Amino acid sequence: MLAEGVLDFYEALEGRSRDRLQRARLLARAFRQAEVASHASARLAMVAFNNSDFLQMHRFIDEATEEFDGGPDSFVHARVCMIVSMCASLCGRPSKSNAWAADAHSRALQLGDRATIEAIQFNRTAMQLARARVQACSRALSTQEIASVEAELASAKSYFVLTQHRPTARLLDLCELRIYGLKGKYAETLAALDRFMQDDRYLRRSFNPDVLGLERLFCQSKLGEAIEQGHFQNVLDQVDFDELEPDERVIAAWMSLQVALAQKEPALVGAAEARLSFSQQALDRTYAELNDWLTQFVSRRNSTALVRANS
Repeated sequence: MLAEGVLDFYEALEGRSRDRLQRARLLARAFRQAEVASHASARLAMVAFNNSDFLQMHRFIDEATEEFDGGPDSFVHARVCMIVSMCASLCGRPSKSNAWAADAHSRALQLGDRATIEAIQFNRTAMQLARARVQACSRALSTQEIASVEAELASAKSYFVLTQHRPTARLLDLCELRIYGLKGKYAETLAALDRFMQDDRYLRRSFNPDVLGLERLFCQSKLGEAIEQGHFQNVLDQVDFDELEPDERVIAAWMSLQVALAQKEPALVGAAEARLSFSQQALDRTYAELNDWLTQFVSRRNSTALVRANS
C-alpha cells in the first residue's frame, strides 16, 4: 500500500496518494512497524507541504522523526532534511536552506535514492522561483536576483536532461516561462504559455488552468493588447482564489490588479487592491508561522543527528 501511495504521488494523483499513504501509516503503526510508519509519515509531510497545509506537515515530520530512529543515513533523514530545506527557502533563509539541502543530497546519494535527489534538484528551483515571484509583486527584482534563479534552473535542467524524466522536465518548462515573466519578456512568456497549455495531460494533473488563463491575460495586458472588460471578468470568475496556495494567491491577485489598472476601471481596481492586500497579509502570517516552526524544530532537535550539522 505504501508503494501504491508513492506511485500515485509521482503520477500527480495526490488525493489517492494521500489516502493510500494514510492507510499504510495506520497499518504500520498498528503492527508496530516503525520504519514503514516513519516512511509513510515522511511522504505525507511532502504531500502536506505541497498543499501548503503546514500544520499537518509539522505533525507528520514530528511523527517521521520520532517513530523511527533510522540514523543519519536513513530515507527518512534525507526526506525530512529536504522538506526543512524547502521551508527555509520559502522563509527567505537561503543559507539554512542550502545547508539542509546539502545534507539531504548527501544522505540520498549514500542511499542511492534517485527519487529524493531529483526532488531536491527540482524543489530548490521551484522554491527560489516562488519566492522571487512573490517579491516581484511588491518591488522590482535586481538583475542578480533573477540571475540566481536562472542559474538554479539551468542546474536543474542539466540534471534532468541526463535522467530524461519527462514530468519534471515539463515542470521546469513552466519555471522557465515564468522567469521570462520576471525579466519582462512578456511576448516570450505568452508564446511559451500557449505551448505549455496545449499539453492537456500535464495541465490537468499538475496545474490550475484558470490561473494560467489569468497569467496569459496579464501578459497580453503588459504587451498593450486591448482586453474587453467582460472577458477579464469572466477569467476572474473562473479563478477560485480561496483554493490557491498562499503564494499563488498573492501572485494571481497581483496579476489581476495589473490588468485592472490597464482597464482604468475604478471598481475593478478597488476590488483587485483589496484582494491583493488580503492575500499578502495571509501569506505574511503563513511565512511567520512557518519560520517560527522552523526555529522551534531545530531547537527541539539540536541534540540529534538529524539537525546537528544544520543548527
